[in-house]
Amino acid sequence: MAHPFRCRRENDTVAIVILEKSRCALCGEVLEADDDIVLFPPGLFSPSEPVFVLNDAGVHQRCLDSFRFGAEASRRREEHVRRVDPL
Repeated sequence: MAHPFRCRRENDTVAIVILEKSRCALCGEVLEADDDIVLFPPGLFSPSEPVFVLNDAGVHQRCLDSFRFGAEASRRREEHVRRVDPL
C-alpha cells in the first residue's frame, strides 16, 4: 500500500495531500493512492483569479486537464518550480 501522506517540497512551501482523505480541489472526490495527483504550493494565485482554489491544494491530473484554466495554472506552477528549484 502507498504511504498515506504525499508531499512535494518546493523551497519553503509544501502542499500536502493525505491519500484516501483529502479531496480534489476541482471535483471534490477523494484523492486515492493510485490517482495521478498534481500539487500546487500556497500563495501562487491571488484571490481575484479563477485558479485561486488551487492554492495549497491537490487535484487529479484529469481534472486539471479538463479545467478551463488548467493549462494556465500548470504553466504558472511549472514557472514557480523552476524559479525556486532550478534543477
